[in-house]
Amino acid sequence: MIPTPRADAIAPTISTLLQLADNDLAVKPEFLPQQSQRNFTIGMTDISQMTLLPLLQIALQQQAADGITFTVQNLDEQTLNALESGKCDLAIGYLTQLPESVYQQHLFDQSYVCLAAENHPRIRAQLRAEDWRQEKHLAIRVEGTAHGDMDKLLDEHHMPRRIALTLPSFLGTGELVAESDMIAVVPEQVARHITRRYPCRSWPLPFPLAKIAIRQVWHQRLHRDPGHIWLRSLIATLADPAQQSTSIKI
Repeated sequence: MIPTPRADAIAPTISTLLQLADNDLAVKPEFLPQQSQRNFTIGMTDISQMTLLPLLQIALQQQAADGITFTVQNLDEQTLNALESGKCDLAIGYLTQLPESVYQQHLFDQSYVCLAAENHPRIRAQLRAEDWRQEKHLAIRVEGTAHGDMDKLLDEHHMPRRIALTLPSFLGTGELVAESDMIAVVPEQVARHITRRYPCRSWPLPFPLAKIAIRQVWHQRLHRDPGHIWLRSLIATLADPAQQSTSIKI
């Protein structure tokens, strides 16, 4: 029997529905991280790679989950397709226009601050609007993320930057700010990460900037997977800004 064009067209949808039905009917064993040898592929920004991954490794050590491993992919415009195809298990970041085939969980609202060297020659007690306009800026433009749209957000507030250097990621931001008179607008958790390691300070922005909702997103096929449920719960705990310390206990 030769399938009709209509049958070919709906075959992927039927396959997904059958898989979901099998997942719902199957008896799923309890997930024991101490016994698991599972690898999870996670899509995330370099921000999460800096701030979340170290906490994740500490949590694995605390749970004696030595067999669990992670593969990290950069969050980009292909991430949602990777979730759909199964090439990515979980995505963390500022994700919009989500398809109906995925679930999402709000993790936290990301706010922005301005970073400068502790011994900056002109910025002292506070960052004023005139400081913002006059100082040289280090711009970080990470495509496919909220930070890639920073210039648009700033233009809406009529606060353009005098950009002296542009980077494609946050790698090197701490060294460059600490050793120059450039300033940089960064997410608050990045500022915390940098100020712990470099002689830098952070200031509130001299204008209001809306917070960005950070979520974790996964495909519906993994929604009831015990191992995936364990991972999502762990990520939600670690991503809580109140827990952003290497001394956390899981």
